[in-house]
Amino acid sequence: MPLSRIRSSLGAALRAVPALVLTLVALASLISLLALLALAAGASFARADTSSRSSSHSSSHGYGFSSDDEDFAYAVFGPHQSTINGNLDSRDWRDIRRSAGGGEGEVLWLSLDGRDYVVRDRASIERAKQIVAPMQELGARQGRLGAKQGELGARQGQLGARQGALGARQAALAVRRISGADDDRDVERRSGEIERQMNQLAREQDALARLQEPLARQQEELGRQQERAAKRANFEMRALAEDAIASGKAERLRSSD
Repeated sequence: MPLSRIRSSLGAALRAVPALVLTLVALASLISLLALLALAAGASFARADTSSRSSSHSSSHGYGFSSDDEDFAYAVFGPHQSTINGNLDSRDWRDIRRSAGGGEGEVLWLSLDGRDYVVRDRASIERAKQIVAPMQELGARQGRLGAKQGELGARQGQLGARQGALGARQAALAVRRISGADDDRDVERRSGEIERQMNQLAREQDALARLQEPLARQQEELGRQQERAAKRANFEMRALAEDAIASGKAERLRSSD
């Protein structure tokens, strides 16, 4: 090969080195960023899990459900547990609770055709509690299952952060190998150790993912059950509301005019 051609090829190769180094540095930065994001996700899952567990031991619980019945909504308020269902038109449930009154006692709030009512009749309230009981039980089961999912998610986030940190180290080693800063055999040894750790973390991630799958299926099934229970409760509660209004057991709240 002519000497001029060798020089030309060598020059092109040398010019490509800085670009490759910059690419690897950028890759290392990206992996480091992904590691930070994964760590943040893990912390978020951990906070959500802690919140779920702490609320489950609280003295007061609340369940909210949506409904396709746009002109009807209801709420069963109690000192330890409350259930709200329907379109609240962006109103805060705490404002609704205050408007319904009742202090720390139990009260049934109704909204039908744009008019709000409150029911303090003991038999009506007991019937309302029976109607929403299946929804509350399903909501509690969903919450407990969600706490398990959150715990697994936190562990997955922690593993992801460790994987990101190892990936950044791997990219940094590649940069040092190209620059000639370290002995190739030493870089090869350290790179192999990092790869071994990455493979181990990948296996742990796969195991956690397999644990998540049945929980997700259970959550989906509970969601379907909750949807059916909410529709059935809405039908029965609407009948209860219409009866309470017709019989005079429901007191009209004038603020709803």
